[in-house]
Amino acid sequence: MNATAAQTKSLEWLNRLRANPKIPLIVAGSAAVAVMVALILWAKAPTTAHYSAIFPIRMVAQLSAN
Repeated sequence: MNATAAQTKSLEWLNRLRANPKIPLIVAGSAAVAVMVALILWAKAPTTAHYSAIFPIRMVAQLSAN
């Protein structure tokens, strides 16, 4: 693929986006929702103290250290 073909393909995509302006809005909205969900899940993540029930090896190491 030469530079002219790549430029033509880029112009085709640009013309498609200009013809249907809802597509960038849908993509931006989806990205915003994904970021919000990720931040909510991150905020609700358990602290490291809760991991001892999930990983018993750490719990055994903590008990033997005490």
